[in-house]
Amino acid sequence: MPKVSIIVPVYNVEAYLDRCINSLMSQSLEDIEIILVDDGSPDNCPGMCDCYAKEDKRIKVIHKTNAGLGFARNSGLDLVTGEYVAFVDSDDYVSPDMYEILYRTASWNNCDVAYCGFRKEISSDNFLNIREVDEYKEYNGTQIKDLVSDFIAAPPYIKKEYIHEMSVWHSVYRADIIKNNNIRFVSEREYVSEDVLFQIDFLKFSDRVAFIPDMLYVYCYNTGSLTKTLKLEKFEGMKRFYYLLSEKTVDYDSLHLRASRLFISYVRSFIRKIAASDLTFSQKKKYLDMIINDNIWNVLKVQYKPLYLPVYNGVMLRLIYNKMGLMLYLYLMVFNMFHR
Repeated sequence: MPKVSIIVPVYNVEAYLDRCINSLMSQSLEDIEIILVDDGSPDNCPGMCDCYAKEDKRIKVIHKTNAGLGFARNSGLDLVTGEYVAFVDSDDYVSPDMYEILYRTASWNNCDVAYCGFRKEISSDNFLNIREVDEYKEYNGTQIKDLVSDFIAAPPYIKKEYIHEMSVWHSVYRADIIKNNNIRFVSEREYVSEDVLFQIDFLKFSDRVAFIPDMLYVYCYNTGSLTKTLKLEKFEGMKRFYYLLSEKTVDYDSLHLRASRLFISYVRSFIRKIAASDLTFSQKKKYLDMIINDNIWNVLKVQYKPLYLPVYNGVMLRLIYNKMGLMLYLYLMVFNMFHR
């Protein structure tokens, strides 16, 4: 049995795939399996995946019809044989000792999941270092309930939006928990964000969770990535995501304050991108009006107050609640002007 099974969904990343797979094949922990899931990629990635499999016997390849990141990961989960499972985005890469360190942390401390720090590559010579802890930290028992909430968003009145990075790529998960509880990803095409829902489903069955400060994963901002581009139909997915997240966390957050904050954060980022886009003014106004006139704000207005947020974000939320589309647009344009 491999110590770690690493699932890598592959779609339209020909320029970055060598960097990613080479970083996995050269891991100091050699007892791994690498599952490449070609999600119907239209470029040379399918052939590249097959070549990797010929080069390294630890590599398995799945070729499937395109269905998105979440379902590609699920296809990989159907094949894992490792003790722990990891996920890597194919336009990112990892440190040579990432899985040795994470596996050692998880197995030696009998943890169900271990999370590490990471670096965000803004450009080839510009990195943002993210450490969620300064030293080894462990959660167990009732502490995990608080951890679930912190994976969603910060509580009211906290300036920082997030306590923990919700993405699944900076961690290893005990495979038996995933298999025994049939934990799977939802489609990001339907729910906008699949990672936080996976984290919640997994942590509900976890007894011990570890965080380490080592920055072992490198997340890259690649403009061609499907997960890092603007899609104007996402608002409906944000709503579905909010309702499902609220349902899954009702035992942890009965007032849905964390789910509300995450939803508001997603929408705020979304409408900022609309305001800064190349759309015409009439198109921008159409989309903004569609968003602020939606009935979901009548629900959120009751439970989430603008004063829970920092001033800038609170003003935006107040404009949304009061359906002041033109003022919201002007506010966004002024903000974008000073934050280019």
